[in-house]
Amino acid sequence: MSYSHQRRLKAWALFISLTLSVGTVGATEITISTIPDWDGVTRFVAPQFGEGTVATWGQTFTVPDSTPTLTSFGVYMYGLTQDPLIFGGYLMQWNGQQAAGPILYQSDPITLAQGWNNVSFGPDISLTAGQQYVFIFSALNYLDGLDRRGEVGGMPSDAYSGGEVVRLRPDNSSEWTTADWAKTSDSWDTAFSADFSSGPLAAVPDPPKPVLIAISAAFLAFAGLRRKYRVRTLKRV
Repeated sequence: MSYSHQRRLKAWALFISLTLSVGTVGATEITISTIPDWDGVTRFVAPQFGEGTVATWGQTFTVPDSTPTLTSFGVYMYGLTQDPLIFGGYLMQWNGQQAAGPILYQSDPITLAQGWNNVSFGPDISLTAGQQYVFIFSALNYLDGLDRRGEVGGMPSDAYSGGEVVRLRPDNSSEWTTADWAKTSDSWDTAFSADFSSGPLAAVPDPPKPVLIAISAAFLAFAGLRRKYRVRTLKRV
């Protein structure tokens, strides 16, 4: 077999192996978290969260430019009462003072047991890069007159510059977009963690594997016949 013929066969084999292995490119992931700065015990105790207190708290955040899909959101909360607090998680846009637009995500009811709870949500929703949003924890839809209270874990410091803890004491969720939410003067934060992803990147579609195999076999057969013909021609000279 000639050197040039070997090179052609090797190049074709490399092309086939690379083409058969084409797939979607892995997504980029970023986590924003204040938990490394949290002491594990500090919580917002005045006012409390639940029956007869502030029923709605939130953490604002800014969506990273390169990873606009929010895949999960978690926050530490402390259950105070024997009757567990029941609440829900909600996601909305944030205009700097109020929640804005429709509710983009709503969780199933969450039961807050006594003691510390690492509460996790899985919105898995694509957001607008650079836009501020608020993840809301609210017991408004589940208040039943029983003593059900909790506290939100956090820190009296600005651990995260892209957002802050906010709270509201409305009678119904319609006021989330009409009333100004209360803030702290020092932009405190909850003990939260938010995971973002770029999502799967577009990839070149895989050619049908049977077609590639047939093309490869045809090429190899042609290459073999061509070499055989050349050998016979040389012998006749």
